Amino acid sequence: MHITNENLDCCLITLFVSDVCNYKCSYCDEEHNGGMNPWPKDWTPYIDFINSVKKENKYIYLEILGGEPSVCKQN
Repeated sequence: MHITNENLDCCLITLFVSDVCNYKCSYCDEEHNGGMNPWPKDWTPYIDFINSVKKENKYIYLEILGGEPSVCKQN
């Protein structure tokens, strides 16, 4: 699939925040479930980045991907 953006007021963002996963789905590339990058403990850098993008774009399409959320350890 290829996503194109013809709306100049919109920014497409995909964040791969983790690769910790206890599944081995056939459709998932190993780089997305290798377990080397845990879920972030501090989301501030991500929020700051999104806020900076919001200053220049009216709309944001945001995907947060990576890992299995149910294995994310909460602080």
